[in-house]
Amino acid sequence: MSTNPEDDAPYIPERYRQQIEEKARNRRIRKIGIAVFILAVAVIGIYILLGSFSAVPEYSVRASPTLSPVTAITTTSISSAPPSLTQAISQTPLPETGTIQPTINSTPATGPDSPVIISAEALAAQQVPGVMSVDAETALLREDFPAPVYRLFSVNASDTPSGRKLYIFGIKPVESASADPVTFISLDAFTGNPYVPAEETAKITARQATAIASEAFSQLNPDRVGVRFITGTGVSPVWNVTLYQKGAVVLAGSLDSGTGQITAFTKIPVLQGRPASPVLDIAAAQQVADRYIADQNGPVSINMSIARYDSFGTSGSLLAGQYLFQYHRLVQGYPCDADGFTIAVDSVSGDINAYTRIWDTPEFAFVVSPQPVVLKRDATYSVLKKAQDTYPGLSSGVRIISAEIRWKDSHPAGTVLHPASIPLAWKVMFDDELMRKQPGSVPAVAWIDIETGNMLEFDYRN
Repeated sequence: MSTNPEDDAPYIPERYRQQIEEKARNRRIRKIGIAVFILAVAVIGIYILLGSFSAVPEYSVRASPTLSPVTAITTTSISSAPPSLTQAISQTPLPETGTIQPTINSTPATGPDSPVIISAEALAAQQVPGVMSVDAETALLREDFPAPVYRLFSVNASDTPSGRKLYIFGIKPVESASADPVTFISLDAFTGNPYVPAEETAKITARQATAIASEAFSQLNPDRVGVRFITGTGVSPVWNVTLYQKGAVVLAGSLDSGTGQITAFTKIPVLQGRPASPVLDIAAAQQVADRYIADQNGPVSINMSIARYDSFGTSGSLLAGQYLFQYHRLVQGYPCDADGFTIAVDSVSGDINAYTRIWDTPEFAFVVSPQPVVLKRDATYSVLKKAQDTYPGLSSGVRIISAEIRWKDSHPAGTVLHPASIPLAWKVMFDDELMRKQPGSVPAVAWIDIETGNMLEFDYRN
């Protein structure tokens, strides 16, 4: 048997070989669409938040919650507050109207006409130097819990065991029943940032996260930086950061809660006065992207696999847009499937409009010096046979989209990786006749070990 992993000699039925060749012409476009959805949809998510969706550039991408400034807040339970509840968050923030008239009491009434109850502790907290007023904090609360959707019943204040002073707001959805319990939301009394107990374990504090974001994006001259601690099962804990200028979001991103390194961000592009054609060409834009990655990460082994230009504006009024690049991490000369960078460079100013860094796998986790012995034709044939056995009725319509050798390095956050636990494999993407008829369908994926030929993963659903 030949040991050349790129041997493309026919070993599968002729009709499949022809389909593979036909699909190869479109492979690059499909991969680019997948690669940029995090960047593009983050912009769309922020525009929705601002109520300016009509100005968003047209992207053919799938919806994603990545980098949305409005993220579910985990409620907190302190000595003076009942146990927290799960709450939904509206993504259409509206301003609070009027001010709160204090009614000193310790137990909130929850009827539809009940007045807002402000505790004596909350009134006293306002007198502490540096603490925001109840009205000011309520306005920040309303950014996530707008008045038309949520009713405010009470405002309290308390200190955490670590000494942080909090305002605690009791809220309920307007449409909830009178008997439904109140949900309690905690905001830092000095900054107005959402507070969850889990953030006490972060090596980077909320104050440090604010300072890091302010310095990193000082050229945007933000007048407010909001931070929010995000954690959960299968998710690496991060600080989500949102920069505001005159009440409008100008950037949303995240930074590692352990190291403070910025892992992702998306800026809101200014479209007014923008020319129709790019000022920079793609080569100059790539130099900007290469330099930014090096400045932020030092020397790294990567290869640029995708380069694309996307215009802004609408189909009837196109504006100069941005260049999108995707880089894969290289280990022992082979690309990773997950680790790498995605970056967008403004075609007019040369600024970095968006950036995503994924670099989660330690070096020791990769198999040492793997020797590819399974040919591409053998890997694709194995996948075709498995697909045909899975859905016999669609066997004649199955086609290979791409087959590439990659490290299978995707893993949930928090996974304990052992030495040599990341294999090198053929990543084979394919679809069938039924999938091609479904708009927005995602190709099926199979992984074939390059040394043994074993099928490591087979994700094919109809």
